[in-house]
Amino acid sequence: MRKLLCFIALLTFAVAILLEAQVPTAPLSQNQLIEALKAGGLSADDLAAIIRRRGIDFEMTVDLERKFRDAGADSGIVVVLWDKEQWNPPAGSALTKDFLIALLQSGTSPQRLSKWIVGRKVDLELTQSNARDLQIAGASDQVMTLITTNNIWVHHDDKPRYEDLLSAAQSALKAGNYEVAENKADAAELSDPSRPEAYALIGFVYLYHFNSLSKAASEYRSAIERGGEVEFRVRHVDHVSKIGKVDTCVGQILLKRGSFVFNSNRSDHNMAIKAHQIVEARLTGPSAVNPLAKSGVRMLVSQGGGKPYEVMFHAARNKDEKDEETILADLINVIRQ
Repeated sequence: MRKLLCFIALLTFAVAILLEAQVPTAPLSQNQLIEALKAGGLSADDLAAIIRRRGIDFEMTVDLERKFRDAGADSGIVVVLWDKEQWNPPAGSALTKDFLIALLQSGTSPQRLSKWIVGRKVDLELTQSNARDLQIAGASDQVMTLITTNNIWVHHDDKPRYEDLLSAAQSALKAGNYEVAENKADAAELSDPSRPEAYALIGFVYLYHFNSLSKAASEYRSAIERGGEVEFRVRHVDHVSKIGKVDTCVGQILLKRGSFVFNSNRSDHNMAIKAHQIVEARLTGPSAVNPLAKSGVRMLVSQGGGKPYEVMFHAARNKDEKDEETILADLINVIRQ
């Protein structure tokens, strides 16, 4: 009897919500929605219509979505809930770096974080140091873009475009002005963190001119993850004759998702390989069989059902050769994924 009375009460509450939807009322709370879902007196379409008309007074989160689904919400209702979130940040001054870091470290959802940034704007000088502090706190590329576009320090009418900054970095690189190239590419990266070209250029500068391989590896990986292309300078062991003579050529490897290209100084040795054809890429070196062997990157490439053939590459420079080859092998495996 008690269960029946509770059910009737919940059903009456759900119907009351439907009747209230005919006139302007306050947004729905979490508890109201949970109770209406558990009562089951409304169809999914009816409840979705009520949510559209009245809105909700809370922030949607992944945990709340799971809670609503457990109570009986279908995907249609969940989509409406995400669409109707009506929270806005309280009025106040533009957000400082410390305030943004506090929001990030407290686990603020991406939806609410974007509303803070767009609604209040940002009072933050866009230096690389500040950008790194925010990224360490958890700021994604999308959040960094929002911070840039809603920053009161930035004069949007005359702000250098990504293409302009990248072009300046490329020109400085060609002229041998490596610090200028890195600074311009850093500015481009900060102005649009979703694009890959600046990451690739910074990685190249750190690999071949600043000799910071860990930084180069990180930037190269970021470029590939965003659909970009990165470059390595290599020697290719083209053929080992029966009498032990090694025939080599030099060139550049270009890596991007799904594609491996080798441009040689000997055009007949050029390669263009689809990443899925690469069976294996790993670092090799001295062994019990060949203790004098140099380190290098060994690739096995499929020939369409036949026995895979072997391709060997070595870093073109001698300094930190093995470390550079390790990065190359790792990134070849990344483009295969």
